[in-house]
Amino acid sequence: MKIFRKTLVWKLYPAFLLISFFSLVVIAFFAVISTKSFYLQSLSDSLIQQLSIFETQINELAESGKTAHVDKFCKTLSSKISTRITVILPSGKVIADSAEPVEKMANHLGRPEIIDATQGKTGTNIRFSETTGKYMLYVAVPAKIKDGSLLILRASVAVSQFEKLLKSFNQAIFSAGVLICIFVALSSYYIYWRVAAPLNEITSGVERFTNGELDKKIIVSDSGEAGDLAKAINQMAEQLNDRIRSAIRQSNEKDTILSSMIEGVIALDNNKKVFSINKAALKMLNVKREEVMGKAVIEFFLDPELNSFVNKTMSLSEPVEECIIIREGIRDRFIQAHGVILKIPDDNKNGAVIVLNDVTRLRHLENLRRDFVANVSHELKTPITSIKGFVETLLEETTEKSDNSVRFLKIVQKHADRMNSMIEDLLLLSKIEQDAERFSLETQTVPLEEILNDSIQMCMIKSEEKRIRIELIQTEILHVNVNAQLFSQAIVNLIDNAIKYSEPGSDVRVEVLKDNDCILVKVCDSGCGIAQEHLSRLGERFYRIDKARSRKQGGTGLGLAIVKHIIEAHSGSMFVESTPGKGSVFSIMVPQLLHK
Repeated sequence: MKIFRKTLVWKLYPAFLLISFFSLVVIAFFAVISTKSFYLQSLSDSLIQQLSIFETQINELAESGKTAHVDKFCKTLSSKISTRITVILPSGKVIADSAEPVEKMANHLGRPEIIDATQGKTGTNIRFSETTGKYMLYVAVPAKIKDGSLLILRASVAVSQFEKLLKSFNQAIFSAGVLICIFVALSSYYIYWRVAAPLNEITSGVERFTNGELDKKIIVSDSGEAGDLAKAINQMAEQLNDRIRSAIRQSNEKDTILSSMIEGVIALDNNKKVFSINKAALKMLNVKREEVMGKAVIEFFLDPELNSFVNKTMSLSEPVEECIIIREGIRDRFIQAHGVILKIPDDNKNGAVIVLNDVTRLRHLENLRRDFVANVSHELKTPITSIKGFVETLLEETTEKSDNSVRFLKIVQKHADRMNSMIEDLLLLSKIEQDAERFSLETQTVPLEEILNDSIQMCMIKSEEKRIRIELIQTEILHVNVNAQLFSQAIVNLIDNAIKYSEPGSDVRVEVLKDNDCILVKVCDSGCGIAQEHLSRLGERFYRIDKARSRKQGGTGLGLAIVKHIIEAHSGSMFVESTPGKGSVFSIMVPQLLHK
């Protein structure tokens, strides 16, 4: 069933016609009332004027006592002016009447106009006359004669003639009203059509715009408000079309970029439900787009690590990074996950963006490299130990040897010692990496001062050789949950480096600070310092700033790498501050500080 919808014309046009018709009726009503009142007042004034003209003659006849002459005068006068004349005594007795014999006339004392006249006023009344059988207008005025007595003169005329005139006047007003209504209806409809036609065109144009046809403009010939409105809507549609095209282009560009990325990208709303995901993420998680859109991650992917990572990302304000292991049969896949809070426009709540990078192949290669280094180091350790033993045996023999033989044997011993130190460092690095990956690093809560004092003591021989004083600065007793042996190894490596690159007679400071739930250990020296371009690479394996000087001092290039891996295994970090010629500050920060 089609519901009839009123247009603007049918909402305003009938109301306008009703108002116009009501206005005409009111105007006609008041015109009739005013005309009737004006005519009656004019007729009354005319009758009063006529009575005033003949008042003197009637008074003279009445004074003579000849009432018959008065009656005859009234009849004669009435035939000339077509007005009924009546003379009445104050007692109400009729002494003269132009229409009827006075003998038949009843007492008129109760007539309204007579009552007013007896009181000295002009009386006026309209009523039905039983004598004439018509509606009459009566006007009575008091008149005094010479002897002081009072007469009442009354004039009356039939109002039928006035009613005929009023009827013709009413017909004229009705005809004029009908003509005016027809004119108003036609002119109003024409005006409304002129107004509604542009509005209908604008409405049709807006409907086209809502259907996506933003290129088709609204054409309105009206140069007034409707034309301005159409122009404004066309401009709005043009701007909206540009913005939609720009949004579509940006969306296509975003989809193209996301689909071409090898990293998986998942966008979540504040309810942890997926509202955007690229092909790489679908492939990594082995799901289909229709299975994940609008659903929480836990609904379509049951891996606890990924869901835990999503919860962690949503709960923290800073970026989160973790390596997630997805178990698929006998082979694990390693996914490097990066999460960050997503600010959703026009919403007080935040979502999240999860970026997944499949590092399974890199992790496999890293494991191969690590196993290779560990295996090679292990295999080299036996022959290097044998070489060292044989060289030491040859040097200790009592037989006479030439100077060259001794020199060559010492060179071999020196390089064997260096190779042995390098192999031990490589084996230590491999063990640290394996323990950290397997979360099998054994830790215990120990006094930090005890570890630092042991580490300083282990470096005392080298420091005394160069007359370098090692100072420990610690303001409070702190306990830290670490692997004491490895943590001590890291401190020893840092102090050893500070001693190596400091001038004889200088100082090395070990400072301990507390920063919220973290402990900060600084090893400060006043040595040669490190140039800015080298700072970012410190901690890389075998990286040396001055290769010749490092080899001369017996370094393997693995000391800082060992420190970095030990601290990272304790979920900490290492950073360096240095100025060439002024010294360096190596700092390590370890979380989970226990204060007793």
